[in-house]
Amino acid sequence: MLRQVQDYAPAVLLLAFLLTACGGSAVAEMPVRPELTNRDFAAPLDSGWHRQVRNFDGRGDVIALPEGGVTVSKTFCGWYRLSQAVVLDDFRQTFRTRARFAARSSRHDYFGRSGLTLGYLDADGGLLGETRWYLQAGGRPEENSPTRHSIRLTEAGQWLDLELDIADELRRNLSGVRPADVRALRITFEAFGSGTGGC
Repeated sequence: MLRQVQDYAPAVLLLAFLLTACGGSAVAEMPVRPELTNRDFAAPLDSGWHRQVRNFDGRGDVIALPEGGVTVSKTFCGWYRLSQAVVLDDFRQTFRTRARFAARSSRHDYFGRSGLTLGYLDADGGLLGETRWYLQAGGRPEENSPTRHSIRLTEAGQWLDLELDIADELRRNLSGVRPADVRALRITFEAFGSGTGGC
């Protein structure tokens, strides 16, 4: 079945890493702190990074950029993710990155989202909580909880300097996460699209 171009919900996250990491349909430049493997995406993306794909319909991709960075994108139904976990010797660190997000939905029954998520992991790799920056077109906003802090962005297409003091974030916004249990940080770039039926 053919679809018109406007009948999709693309999610695009453009990232530039400056002393840390990001996700969505993404473009990135780096250094990243904490130290990541292949933080500038100069090596093949399977070096240090892990792709996850759930594709029901449409297109998506994860592409390393020649100038240093990455793009993660998805249209229609499903998601593409690029992530990496790093051990934290001390959770009293600052996460920094530069990122650009985009999301679009041309129909009321679709939505697109791009986002960057910091997942706080225990010693066994279990998810304790997360902080998520996201840009969304259509759909309902995410809700915060004691283990999730969602920061909805409104600046589509603009470069944003994101900075987060991890200890302060755990204390102020994630009351359900015990800082002493945090042993690793998972950085995930995600692009997500949803439509009627099947998603």
